[in-house]
Amino acid sequence: MSKLSIALALAGCVLALGCENTTPTAPREEHGDHDHDAEHSADSEHDGASRDASASDSGHDAALDAGSGAAATSGDLSLPDPNAPPATLDGKKLYAVRFDIRAGDQPVRCGSSVANLGTKQTRIEPVDLRFFVHDVALLRAQGERVPLTLYQDDRWQRDNVALLDFVDDTGMCATGNKEIRSVVYGYADEHDDYTSVAFNVGVPPDKNHLDGARAPAPYNSSGLWWSWSDGYKYMRIDVASAEQPIWFFHGGATSCSGTFENGFTCGALQIAKIALPDYNPQTSIVVFDLAKFYGGSDLTLGDDTPGCMGFKPDTQCAPLYATLGMVPWDDNAKAPTQVAFALANGDTFELPNHTGPEHGVAVEDPSAWPNASFARPAVLDVTNISKADEKRSHPPEDGRYNVNCMRCHQEHGPGVGRFSAAGTLTDTSGKPGTNHKVEIFSGTPKGLDVADLTSRALLDVDLNGNFFTTQALPTDVTLGARILDSSGTVVMQMPFTQLTTACNTCHTAGMRLRLPQH
Repeated sequence: MSKLSIALALAGCVLALGCENTTPTAPREEHGDHDHDAEHSADSEHDGASRDASASDSGHDAALDAGSGAAATSGDLSLPDPNAPPATLDGKKLYAVRFDIRAGDQPVRCGSSVANLGTKQTRIEPVDLRFFVHDVALLRAQGERVPLTLYQDDRWQRDNVALLDFVDDTGMCATGNKEIRSVVYGYADEHDDYTSVAFNVGVPPDKNHLDGARAPAPYNSSGLWWSWSDGYKYMRIDVASAEQPIWFFHGGATSCSGTFENGFTCGALQIAKIALPDYNPQTSIVVFDLAKFYGGSDLTLGDDTPGCMGFKPDTQCAPLYATLGMVPWDDNAKAPTQVAFALANGDTFELPNHTGPEHGVAVEDPSAWPNASFARPAVLDVTNISKADEKRSHPPEDGRYNVNCMRCHQEHGPGVGRFSAAGTLTDTSGKPGTNHKVEIFSGTPKGLDVADLTSRALLDVDLNGNFFTTQALPTDVTLGARILDSSGTVVMQMPFTQLTTACNTCHTAGMRLRLPQH
């Protein structure tokens, strides 16, 4: 469907009052990935509510005790893609750099567990497996570095950045996107002596501090935007061990300050630079090895935020960063040799041999939005505020549930109304958290109180558990959110304020907060 057709269809749909459930693209509401003390405070107050609802004690233990459950597969996820780019572009040849996540020889897949990881040789199950790469290049035998010009697919690759995503929303994995992406497509001059591959893990500084609530794909991936640093999580590797319901690794730039308007500065960029020799473009697969990554880590060890959140003074970060060839929080320190990435042999990869498809944009695909070329009909710009007794918003079975609402409900998207704040509440069973209100505030959070509180909006949670508003919110102050029950009592509150009120830019999978069942 062309972009013009989409605009006309949307306009007609809204005018005919037949698009009620294309209103809020509602994620599950959760509250921020932030500094370490704040994580401790929030999680201890809320009784570990960041755990995914699918990981109830009985289900969690049963899944981990059922054996390794490794998928019967060669581990090569990168089958030929019918929507892949053309074989040549601007006189250059298409190359595909394939990736996989394994633990030694075992494929690591959502819904399956892997045994004998970490210093205590424990069993884990994946919760999130995603990372960004940029500056991907092939090196010739004599050392010449040939950068890949990435194919601009408006979904997984944009600018010089590619997102690799091994989460299919099965098992404990839940990001709102079932598609896996394990290949980077790019163009380079054709040579028969490419012998190495190189790439950086992360997002380059000039792209790191986009507004993750409204940025286009792949910068819009739910749960990869860090509210406390207003930048991206370069790598998010979350697992559940038999002893810990969630064990994090969130890596990215640290000690960042600034604004979207004036720019940001960071104390450490923390970009891993990887180079792998003996690379064969036809058969090699770049493997991120969890056995090596967790080799110096105790996955049974827990505090309020088990694992590494990527910032000082987290003592569990150093052995993980070392495997990536870095010293945490110090870009200038003498770095160890990286061991987390290595090459494996795979089957010969069949590159596409066609002229390339025209990008299709589906209205119901949240990952396709925002799109700067979308001609948004004026009829979409209406007041749209959640109401307690309504069920107009996306229900849990809708593909647009549990993703960032501001992808679609903005000037470059097809959502009805331009949202200024939105999210979703669920209880510990995963059911909609109705009969509550969400208050957007400015001030200084202190426990469940707020010093100098100024209420900016008080929103009903609808019958699908969604809350949203198009009313104007201030842009000159940072804002927080708190949840009130039917009596007006505060039951949860963000321990800090931030720049975004798009809740699911941070909160997916293991970072969710759940209300008690009601």
